[in-house]
Amino acid sequence: MISLEQFIERLIIGLRDASPRETVELGVLHGFAVDAAQSDTPKLAAFLSSLDGLEAFCAELHRLPALIQPVGISGSEWRFVRPVMSK
Repeated sequence: MISLEQFIERLIIGLRDASPRETVELGVLHGFAVDAAQSDTPKLAAFLSSLDGLEAFCAELHRLPALIQPVGISGSEWRFVRPVMSK
């Protein structure tokens, strides 16, 4: 079974690569995580839907500064960190 950390890292990479947006709201990220987990890992989806799951999700986002960073102190909006393409 995939760990929460691996799941969130893969999710953020996928969203970053698919979205032209520079920033995204926490609620959107969390909603995508719950929806993505529904089909593959229903137990993870149930956990993410709980308050403990939301707290764990937020904590994990803070552990991925190479992929995503909070825009402000509140953590309600996040900025994707995009790879720098060399010329």
